[in-house]
Amino acid sequence: MHKVLQHILFLIALLCCAPTLFAQYEFIENKGQWDNRILYKAQVPAGYLHLEQGGFNWFFYDDEAFGKIAHSLRHGETENIPKGYNYHILKVDFVNSTNTSVITPASPSAPYYNYYLGNNAERWATHVKGYYQLQLDNIWTGIDMKLYNSPVGLKYDFIVAPNTNTNAIQLKYSGQEAILLHEGKLVVKTSVNTLIENIPEAYQYIGKKKVNVKCNYTLKNGVLGFEVDTYNKNYPLVIDPVLVFVTYSGSTADNFGFTATYDSHGNLYAGGNVSVPTLLPNGKYPTTAGAFQQTFAGNASDNGPYSGFPCDIAISKYDSSGKTLLYATYLGGTDNDYPHSLIVDEYDRLVMLGSTYSTNFPILKNCYDTSKANGNGNSDIVLVKFNIDGTKLLGSTYLGDSANDGVNRGTLVYNFADDFRGDVLVDIKGNILVASCSESKHFPTKMASQSAKNAGFDGVVFSMDSTLENLLWSTFMGGKGNDALYSIKVDDNDDIIVGGGTTSDDLPTTTNALHPKYLGGSADGFIAVYNAANNNALKHLTYYGSAGYDQVYFVEIDRENYIYAAGQTEGNIPIVNAGYGMPNRGQFIAKLGNALDTLLLNTTIGSRIGNPDISLTAFLVDNCDNIYVSGWGANVALHAGSTNGLPVTSTPPAIQATTDGQDFWIAVLTPGAQNLLYATFFGGTQTNDHVDGGTSRFDKRGVIYQSICGSCPKDNFTNFISDIATTPGAAYETNLSPRCSNTSLKLDFQISYSIDAKFDVNPILGCTPMNVQVFDKSYNALNYFWDFGDGTTDTTQNPSHSYTQPGKYRIKQVIRNPNSCNFADSFFRSVEVIDKKVPDFDYTQEDCETTKATFINKASNALGFLWRFSDGTTSTAKELKHTFPSSGSHSVTLITNPGTICEDSITKTITLKDYSDSEWGFPNVFTPQDANGLNDCYTFKGLLADCDKIKIEIFNRWGELVWKTEETQDCWNGTHYKNKDRLPAGVYFVVAKLERLKGDKLDYSGTVTLIR
Repeated sequence: MHKVLQHILFLIALLCCAPTLFAQYEFIENKGQWDNRILYKAQVPAGYLHLEQGGFNWFFYDDEAFGKIAHSLRHGETENIPKGYNYHILKVDFVNSTNTSVITPASPSAPYYNYYLGNNAERWATHVKGYYQLQLDNIWTGIDMKLYNSPVGLKYDFIVAPNTNTNAIQLKYSGQEAILLHEGKLVVKTSVNTLIENIPEAYQYIGKKKVNVKCNYTLKNGVLGFEVDTYNKNYPLVIDPVLVFVTYSGSTADNFGFTATYDSHGNLYAGGNVSVPTLLPNGKYPTTAGAFQQTFAGNASDNGPYSGFPCDIAISKYDSSGKTLLYATYLGGTDNDYPHSLIVDEYDRLVMLGSTYSTNFPILKNCYDTSKANGNGNSDIVLVKFNIDGTKLLGSTYLGDSANDGVNRGTLVYNFADDFRGDVLVDIKGNILVASCSESKHFPTKMASQSAKNAGFDGVVFSMDSTLENLLWSTFMGGKGNDALYSIKVDDNDDIIVGGGTTSDDLPTTTNALHPKYLGGSADGFIAVYNAANNNALKHLTYYGSAGYDQVYFVEIDRENYIYAAGQTEGNIPIVNAGYGMPNRGQFIAKLGNALDTLLLNTTIGSRIGNPDISLTAFLVDNCDNIYVSGWGANVALHAGSTNGLPVTSTPPAIQATTDGQDFWIAVLTPGAQNLLYATFFGGTQTNDHVDGGTSRFDKRGVIYQSICGSCPKDNFTNFISDIATTPGAAYETNLSPRCSNTSLKLDFQISYSIDAKFDVNPILGCTPMNVQVFDKSYNALNYFWDFGDGTTDTTQNPSHSYTQPGKYRIKQVIRNPNSCNFADSFFRSVEVIDKKVPDFDYTQEDCETTKATFINKASNALGFLWRFSDGTTSTAKELKHTFPSSGSHSVTLITNPGTICEDSITKTITLKDYSDSEWGFPNVFTPQDANGLNDCYTFKGLLADCDKIKIEIFNRWGELVWKTEETQDCWNGTHYKNKDRLPAGVYFVVAKLERLKGDKLDYSGTVTLIR
């Protein structure tokens, strides 16, 4: 059976790209384990790619026959096992190439591989590395090639230097059964499959304007070339948008879509809520093994806006291809819980802003607020931080007071699910910032610009530390009407920018504000800036909108710190300095000066006059000032939206060109809103696509991560509908619930003429000396600069570094590319180095004590200490005294840097003498100066210095005092205490008084014989 492998090639004036439908390619270096002609090898579905000097080879095999063989061997079915399988080698040569290309690998994959192939040790290789990117310089004079992984698989770019003839690019195919051009496509037939390379397309940006460049294949005698129309050879080009993946959630219970975000690896996190299982018998969210919360915790409560839908939060994390569910978990208590916004911190740990009616929401005991402020059916804000694999919470806290917090129940609810708007952000210091709303009079504030709430709902904005244990700053923002904040950003000065909606005409607008007065209508939008240099005091505030209804749902910051706003309007907002837009439409985009005193750009977009088409869910201004917007239009309660009449593009073609009027609309405008660069619909054909709250996100590369409440039938619980087209191999290709599914969309717009700094570092926590490896994950960089935070710098792509001193360090990456729109970009990650201390200690028994010891720590300057004693007690003091329950032997363990990667320990057995039970001894004979070293002097035994008291007097037979002492350790050597004369042998009389400080008293009299 022949199989068709689609292989799209995009030739560009300076950049030629060829994405395939193959998944992630890993280029493994050849260190002698393979034939020496192979430089790098990549495994592909049903085959391999061998990169050689001067070309590459495809090795394909019949995967169907191969699979049958593997299945038969695995299950012991030897009777029907195929005798073999066919394979085919397709060779592609770079015609007239220099054959001197230098290959530079980048973006390492796994740490390394070891190959022990057969018995020939010459074919053994260790520490073999794999890479996701290769740069081949000077294949033809002035033409380089870059092979790398995109979200959809392999791409290769031909990078053509200025004034270089693209006709030099010629690819000679050999070994195929047939090769031809058909309707502009290249078709290559082998004995086991067919390769199709689609019609080449090319785009070029001249300044910031997109220009299409016509490009066609040429084919002569098996040599593939390219015919390119006239183009500006000083500018690079970009390629089509690519639908990376679409997947359902796999829930068999009713599952609403709310919010989505991404991490540094392009993984997608989807947040929604899921119904109580009794609504759908045996319905369940597909939680993964080890996930934080495996089961539904809710009950039949009707608290919250969604009456009749008892629910928990449901979180899923998908890999960058959408084919693998990395983790999935419930999150919630016994009442209703809702997610609003998701974000990850710099270590890719998920942070969630949500709201809850549960008094037993999963809260950590050391968090800022461990108890819900009320139990009367009102909501509290909740903030949660997960560890990287979703198995436990690193932080979790309530925030609120006696009324509704986080859930907007006021007059500003315009679209369905506006109740659950709000935004969370993690700043460069790791602090967590939130924009939301509160109805509570005593919502917690700190260093507030507005410490008291006015009537109705007020906006709230606050920040907490990374542990969610400490509130750093919090303020109300509102007037005598209703107010809510929906979006938050932080600029390069650490100033906090928020946007929202208001019905108050008394907000504290600032001097020279663009609109210092309320503009009219049922609501106005507003934007505020808080000054980081002045304890986050209010710095700027302006109203924004028209004489009709307006709200600001999103704010954004460009690379020059100008402030963008996007939202809805029913009024007439004028078009200013924009080339794209139509008057009096329902969605606005504005650009303001960073003091909110100047309008730099204004436009309105949409189909309906004075009536919003869509409810906005995501907004972005990328590094090249392209403007991205996403939203849904459907007749779902409250304001009825519609996607009918909204424009889509044909070049590049929309992912979905038609709409049933109840879809998502996703669009990109060129810088300055001069043109519509790209627009598409997305959604099902039978149901109304929407979200039930929350925010989704674009990343700065122009990839959208969108959560959708999809495939919801009108007749509840009776139909299984999967009307959204998922991608092949998606984690869940069909909707498993007879109701809704939180559908996740990842769409890459491929607006690739910017550069984007990003890197991983391993490890992020270690002990001295700590060796770190940096893995570049940037996009389109030509030059690199690294600052490791300890005075050391580097300019290689993937440097390593050793930290010798303990501390917290911030690694900074700066990339540059003079051909990009933003020229330079930077990114930061933090590492912590702990001083490795080998533990050791000494001890002394306390004077006169039988159970107490003093411990001397010989491992100073560790991050922390933990003592464990055999009596079950512990201590974190550096040095200490400890009382044991008894004398005798005891086990003591000292742990340095407890709970860290640098933890070390030592255990010793100590012995404490029981002084209270020591027996007094009364010798009756001694032999001074007999030269044997034994029994040379007379003293009482069992006496302890500083613990016992004694008074001894010794008399001769005539009653003369010959020796005396009150020192416990004194010893009589047989001489007179005054003249030191030697006394004769004989019997002497002893009178003594003994007293223990913590024991008995004794009056003693007896004799001692002195023998000479």
